[in-house]
Amino acid sequence: MRLLFLCFMVALCAAPAGHAGQGTGDGAYQLAEVIYGGGISTQSGNKNPVPGVRPQRFVCVIDPPDSAKADYKYSCPAKPGRVGGSCRCPNTVGSGTLLSY
Repeated sequence: MRLLFLCFMVALCAAPAGHAGQGTGDGAYQLAEVIYGGGISTQSGNKNPVPGVRPQRFVCVIDPPDSAKADYKYSCPAKPGRVGGSCRCPNTVGSGTLLSY
């Protein structure tokens, strides 16, 4: 067991030495670059999203007034904003809550 642990520690220490010629940088960034294939963006509103990742969508949900006698809630697509915040739908009375899915 000690021999196995010793071999693991030697391999762990020797692994960064193999990457010494690839330049210096943040290890977390390099790991993320490997995992996500270099699709990391530091800008918000990235026009080229990472393939296979669905963008976050927002919807405004409004409880109907009591006079509407409706069993369902009104909803409409909304612009990105603070989830749980107030929002409005066109051609609908009242304000609602912003949700994401």
